[in-house]
Amino acid sequence: EVMLVTRHYYERKECAQNDRNLKQVINIEVVHGRQIDYRPPPRDEKKIAERLRNVKTFLLEHTVRMKSDPSTSPSWFSFTPNVLGKPVQFREDSKNKNSGGGFGAVDIYYSAGLFKLASDEALIMEATLPRDCAFASV
Repeated sequence: EVMLVTRHYYERKECAQNDRNLKQVINIEVVHGRQIDYRPPPRDEKKIAERLRNVKTFLLEHTVRMKSDPSTSPSWFSFTPNVLGKPVQFREDSKNKNSGGGFGAVDIYYSAGLFKLASDEALIMEATLPRDCAFASV
C-alpha cells in the first residue's frame, strides 16, 4: 500500500479552495519496469474505520494530549505560554527525530507554541509579509 501526499501552490487573486471548478490532475507513469494494471480494492468498512481512528489519534496527540516535554518536541515548538518557538526550516530540523516526521514541507519554516487566554481575551494575529512572499499559512 502506498500513500501519495502532494502540496499545490497557486498564485491567484481568488483562493484556490473557493474555486469549485479547479481540479488538480496528477498522472503517474512507470518509467522503468513493467506496467501493472492496478485497480483499487473495494471499499473496506473496517479499513476506513481504522483510518478514521488513526486521524482521531493524530489530532488528539498533536493537540489536547500533547506532552509538555521539550526533549520530545520539535525544536520550533515553544512550551512557554503565548510565545512562539524560533522558526526553523523543516530540512534544517530533519535530523531531529521529533521534528514532525516526513509530513513537513521542506520549503517552509515552522514555528508553534501554546496560547493561554482568559475568557475575555482573544488571540489576534497581525503580520506583514515580504513583497516576494508567494505563500504563507497559519
